[in-house]
Amino acid sequence: MPLDLIMGLPSEEGKARGTTDAFVQNMQEKAADAYALARKHLGVAAERRKAAYDFRTREANFEVGDWVWYWYPRKYRLKSLKWQKCYTGPYLVTRKIEP
Repeated sequence: MPLDLIMGLPSEEGKARGTTDAFVQNMQEKAADAYALARKHLGVAAERRKAAYDFRTREANFEVGDWVWYWYPRKYRLKSLKWQKCYTGPYLVTRKIEP
């Protein structure tokens, strides 16, 4: 090739000499390393998103005997969400379930 005339032939050091099994083993190790790195970064991102979500939420504390409305957004066809009932109830809290 004309590029070889200008730059010279590639050295033998750059060429990987090995068997197919060694190549496959090397690729499996690289894939496992990439997977581990991706899992680590996804875990950090998930923790960051959880912290942001938890910052915006507040715990709902209901006591026995309270009347509550239940968020139940049913979607009807050919009816705007604006005109639909999204809450049902009221319901009486009879017992408190621990988290």
